[in-house]
Amino acid sequence: MENKIPYSPQRLEATNTLLTILPGYLKNKKKIIDIGSGKLYFYNVLLKLKFKGKYLGIDIEPKRPDKTQKGLTVRIFKKSIFDFKTKEKFDIAVCFWVLEHIKKDMLALNKISKLIK
Repeated sequence: MENKIPYSPQRLEATNTLLTILPGYLKNKKKIIDIGSGKLYFYNVLLKLKFKGKYLGIDIEPKRPDKTQKGLTVRIFKKSIFDFKTKEKFDIAVCFWVLEHIKKDMLALNKISKLIK
C-alpha cells in the first residue's frame, strides 16, 4: 500500500505512537468520528491498522479517500463542527492538529463531547 501518512517529525512521532497504542483502544469500537479530517491523516492510520467499522470525517475542506478496504464504511462531510448535526453517537472522536485553528475551541470541544457514547 502506498504511504499516505505525511511524515513530518511531529506526525512521525504521533503516527508511531498511534500505531502502537491504538489497536488496544479500537477493540470493540466500531464508530469513529474525525473532526478536521482534512487530508485523511487518521483515516490512513486506520487503513494501516485494518480497522473495520464506520469512519465519519468532517472538515471545511475535506478530501475524499482514494483507497478503501473491506469492512470499513466511510462518510465524509464538508462542514464545520458547528454546522454538523447528527443524532448518531460514536465510540471514538479524534481531532488532530485542528483545535488551534478554531476560535471557539471550548465550544467545539463541548460539541465533540456530545457526539461520544
